[in-house]
Amino acid sequence: MEDAPANTDALTPSAHGGSARSGSPDAHRRAHPIQVLGVRASVFVSGRVEERVAAIATRQRGIVSRDQLRAAGLTDGVISRMARSGRLHRVHPGVFSVGHQALAPLARETAALLALGEGAYLSHLSAAALWGMLPTGDGPVDVLLHPGRAHARAGIRVHRTSHLEPRDTRLRECLPVTSPARTLLDLADVLTGRPLEKALEEAWAHRLVRQPAVNDVIHRANGRRGAKRLSALLGHAGTTRSFSGGEDKLLALLRQAELPLPIMNAHLHGHRVDYYWPKNGLVLELDSIQFHSSRPVFERDRRKTAVLTAAGLRVMHATGSQLDEEPLAILTRIAQALVQTRAA
Repeated sequence: MEDAPANTDALTPSAHGGSARSGSPDAHRRAHPIQVLGVRASVFVSGRVEERVAAIATRQRGIVSRDQLRAAGLTDGVISRMARSGRLHRVHPGVFSVGHQALAPLARETAALLALGEGAYLSHLSAAALWGMLPTGDGPVDVLLHPGRAHARAGIRVHRTSHLEPRDTRLRECLPVTSPARTLLDLADVLTGRPLEKALEEAWAHRLVRQPAVNDVIHRANGRRGAKRLSALLGHAGTTRSFSGGEDKLLALLRQAELPLPIMNAHLHGHRVDYYWPKNGLVLELDSIQFHSSRPVFERDRRKTAVLTAAGLRVMHATGSQLDEEPLAILTRIAQALVQTRAA
């Protein structure tokens, strides 16, 4: 689930003989309160210029904003000199990486939120990646804002909303982000079909959401187009989680053929099975040479089949090559098996 807020107070060691160019001769002696991203209370920094900058950057994946540097006692002249000397590197207007341009994981997201200021939240694809619903991409960072807030920046995709309640937001990895349920609703505006379904399945599998929370955001969606898409998927949430392109391909074929949909990757009698039709007592395993050719895996698969058969289940096998070369034959065999198990 979401991360707890980080420790809110930190004091950098005071240093003697700080630089007068920091803004005022005694700037290094004072503790400067700084608003750090994802931390509610102020963080206090002190010491030489480099120590103050490092204290902020350490808490923000190497990223700092001009406003934070000013609050730490640095003048615009000092900030400009640090940029010219390569100690600061511009990421967005008023936002810098410290020391180098090799951004750490989540530094792009951190920089985007700092660039757009208070009230900005990671959303859509970026929020889904942060929650682990979708893989991390290299596209623009998605950020949600209230109307009239900051303008878009290069590398940032701005979304605006007038309906964002406290229950729709969280902190994760010290980054403001939309809640898992709100993230799914936003995704449903920009994704369709299997990609959206896979995001829901991952959220379900990792216990990020449950149906009441998703129903709540749908109820408050005010007719958004994504609400209908998301609602349509809830009926079989938790049943179509896949781990390979082959599994997705067969699922698509089953849908096209209008055959009953199975539970995918269900756990039965101590084993995980690829497809399971509980009403029909039917299991289908999708095997491939790449993952099923070694002796240990061969022995494991035979043991699994024996256990499932002994439990009264019918076990079928298909291969990835068969799925590519004779998909209709596989569908026919599945349909025949479903009819037979129904009759039984």
